[in-house]
Amino acid sequence: MAIAQPAKISIDEGEEATKNFLEFVKKRTRFKWNASESSNDLLLKNNNLTIYKENYSDKSNLAKGNQGFTSGIHIFEVNSPVKKRGKICIVGFSTKDAQLDREEQQQLCGSNNNSFGWDLNKNNAVWGSGRKMPYPADISDDFEAPDFFYMILDMRSGCLSFRSDSVEYGSCCTCLERIFRNVPLYPTVNISSKGSEVSMALIYSNNSPNDDIGDISTYSSLWKELAEKMKVRSLSSTNYINEKLKLFSNIPRVADTLTTSMYTHLIIDYDETESLINYLKYLQYRSKRTNLSNPLSSILSFLLRFTSKSRKFSKTIVNRGCLDIIVGILDNILRVNQFTDLRSCRWKVFGLIMNISSVSAIQDVMNREDLKSSLMEIYKKEDKDSCLLLNLICLMNILSEKEKATFDLKDSALRLVVKLVVDSSKYVGCKLSKYDKESAVDDTDQCFIIIYPRVAFSLLSGTLTSDNNSLTLLKGCLIESLLKIFQKVDKVQEHAHHIELALHCLSRCLQTVISVSKDNKSLLTDEVYSNIRNRELQEFLKKFSSKYQPSIVNVAKICEARIHEITNGAAKKKKCEIEKIVTSFVRDYLKIDVKTYIDSRFNRCHCRNCHLARGGSDYKSQGEPSRMYPVPIGWFKFGLKLPSRHADKSIDALKKWQIAYHGTSYNNIVPILQHGNFLKPGDTTLDGKKIRPPEWHFTEDNKPEGFNVNQTFLSPSIFYSELYCDQVSFKDKTFKTAFQVLVKPDVYTVGPETMNLGTTAIDPRLPNDELEWMTYHCGAIFLYGFLVKVQ
Repeated sequence: MAIAQPAKISIDEGEEATKNFLEFVKKRTRFKWNASESSNDLLLKNNNLTIYKENYSDKSNLAKGNQGFTSGIHIFEVNSPVKKRGKICIVGFSTKDAQLDREEQQQLCGSNNNSFGWDLNKNNAVWGSGRKMPYPADISDDFEAPDFFYMILDMRSGCLSFRSDSVEYGSCCTCLERIFRNVPLYPTVNISSKGSEVSMALIYSNNSPNDDIGDISTYSSLWKELAEKMKVRSLSSTNYINEKLKLFSNIPRVADTLTTSMYTHLIIDYDETESLINYLKYLQYRSKRTNLSNPLSSILSFLLRFTSKSRKFSKTIVNRGCLDIIVGILDNILRVNQFTDLRSCRWKVFGLIMNISSVSAIQDVMNREDLKSSLMEIYKKEDKDSCLLLNLICLMNILSEKEKATFDLKDSALRLVVKLVVDSSKYVGCKLSKYDKESAVDDTDQCFIIIYPRVAFSLLSGTLTSDNNSLTLLKGCLIESLLKIFQKVDKVQEHAHHIELALHCLSRCLQTVISVSKDNKSLLTDEVYSNIRNRELQEFLKKFSSKYQPSIVNVAKICEARIHEITNGAAKKKKCEIEKIVTSFVRDYLKIDVKTYIDSRFNRCHCRNCHLARGGSDYKSQGEPSRMYPVPIGWFKFGLKLPSRHADKSIDALKKWQIAYHGTSYNNIVPILQHGNFLKPGDTTLDGKKIRPPEWHFTEDNKPEGFNVNQTFLSPSIFYSELYCDQVSFKDKTFKTAFQVLVKPDVYTVGPETMNLGTTAIDPRLPNDELEWMTYHCGAIFLYGFLVKVQ
């Protein structure tokens, strides 16, 4: 089958893509071009990641990288824009003795025994004294190598190969381990024309000759062979399958996310994991009568590791029926106690459930009574701390808010949860293996599971949904433990979001105290009052409410106000002036016809004082299935008149649809209200104006490959949506505007934030890689509230 021709992109888009690529990799790669080992006709730029020929010369020129390789596997991402390849453009490797210049612009790389590579213009593999052969082997006549691709040097198998994100091009040059034994090979580029340039980054490197990650072409063939073995479903093949699965399981452990993603695509593209899941089902069925703990352990390790790195992999195996099999395995663990080896791998099942239940797109299918029942039953009997913690994380991911409210944990389990929160914040991630004196499983596998602060705080937050859990922790170790986090993180500013996560948990706990005390003050013991009045806690809250980022300041002040209410009684509520201020802005500046669009019965002030006076939680859930969203604290909500069809019993939007937000410029507010829905870039308003996207938005001329800009973008987080809001001044105050909407649950896809904020936490409880909801179905969105924030 011929290799498909990649889509061409414009020069402007290519330059922007190159810029983004270089910005991303410059702090993540050790690779540089070596000026002293490159032709004098070539220039280095972009932190020595780009080799460039600025002036014309009648020569062919060669550049070498700063590091040579004699063993192991090394993966480079290459950016060679089609429009900037010139007459000659070859990428590959060379020895230290390779010459740097050749007259008359003739091929240099591959012209002798010191270099070899891929001629991108002529689609040839080149090596030796000008020897060549077509590469890739099976291509269409108009094939053109894409602007971005990967170059893989595997010195264990002696192979140089190339691939794109989705297509393997196969082996380019082989037998390298024999020809260049103990001879360092340097990344090399051969160009000749003025304006030609190539950028390169080393994204994975392991010099070990015995490392278990191999070249993708080899692994592709191996997976096909393995899948065919699994289709047979014979116990006689289990040893072979076990060994090969262990080989693949090692990839997520040693490779970075990008490399793992490439191998994940390889596995999914073969048969959508059908053979893998059917084999797991076969083992689960046979394990009812036979001890198959070793084969089950191998395949669970494989699933655990790939789901930890790939949400797409999680979705794929769930669609293939993986959950039914997991429930069956849990049932076997509960019923067949004599299979102690099977029980010993239960933590892998918990880890697998934890990984897939963290993907919001498949949380709906996790809401299974048989799964909850099995996890609850195991929780009651669990005697290993690491397994207990994993079990609780799974339960908090799949239980509803009502179910969490009645889930009272044992005191020992509560202390363990708090310890995990402290440890994960202290070390920015905590290995579960440290919680058992004697590891429940082999240490190598167990150490692979690391609980990061966001997961630990999410577990604590879910635990605090129960009033009894909150009061027990306030009497005990919660305040003392939070102070340890404040003391540690306050000195490390890049981990400041841990403070915000901790403050949200404290705020939730304090709100529980306020609610409970209204019904029965006797529940508030001296220990609770004493811990809440802790002087060091008061000092930290005072500090956080004055000198930190706005999101931390806001929640710190809420905590201060709630502590004051608990210890001194509720402060007399002052008349809120926010509604008067924002109404003036809406009428006099935005010129909105209030009577036409606003339903004042549903107006609500979410300023800090009004929010505290209502005693509401900072996060709520809405819809069927429900989705969590933050209350827009600090904003005023104008209720909007909903279209009459929202009350249709088949729609029932107020009950069944989910809450989301959309940040926008104040210039777009009136046109959106007039149209009754959001306008996309390029749409024309009623008064003839064309909607233009903000400068930082993706456009048709500036977007990642495969990204469709012709969609409506929402977010479950007001914190993220606010980043897209313009500021406008009116009467000496600053205003921002956004919309709160109802959206039908099954019409959007979930994606990561697109503002390139990296690991910076945007929302305290919602992960960065699930902050954008994208949909083509404008009719499945109802404008629910118009939000205004005044500063």
